Amino acid sequence: MDREAQAITVAVCDASEISRVGITRSLARHGLDVVAEAGDHTDALRLARSGQAAVVLVDLGLPPAPGAAFEVVAAANDAGSIAIAVGVDGAPDGLFTALRSGAAGYLTKDLPSSSWAGAIAAALRGETALSRAMTAMLVARFRAGGGVGVPADL
Repeated sequence: MDREAQAITVAVCDASEISRVGITRSLARHGLDVVAEAGDHTDALRLARSGQAAVVLVDLGLPPAPGAAFEVVAAANDAGSIAIAVGVDGAPDGLFTALRSGAAGYLTKDLPSSSWAGAIAAALRGETALSRAMTAMLVARFRAGGGVGVPADL
C-alpha cells in the first residue's frame, strides 16, 4: 500500500504548545493524523530520527534557533521522512536556508489549514510545499542570478 492510500502521519516540532495544539487540531480536520509532537530540540531530534511519521513539520524558531531546526530537518530526511519547515513569516533567508538544509517546503502560520493539508499531501507526491508567494520569491531570486545558473546565495 502506498503512502497516499494510507492515512498521512505527521509529527509537529514546535516550542510553542499552543502552536502544536492548533496545528494538530487543524490538520485532523483534514484527515491528517498527528502521531507525535516535540517541544524542544532534544525531543524533536529523537522524534525525527524515529521515522514514525511520513511528514515532520519543523518550526524554524525551535530553540536554539535557527540551527536546531535545520538539524531536525536533516535527521528527518535521514530517517526517510519528509521534512517541511514552518514559521511565522516567509522571510527569504529562512526559506532559502530551510530548502538548502533539505526541507521539502516551507509553510507560514498565516496560511489556512486547508493549504497546509494540501501542501503536506503534495510533498508526499514529491512536490515542493510552498505558497504561491514563496514560489514567486524563489523565482525572483533565481532570475536575479542572471541566466540559468543558480545564484551563489541559494
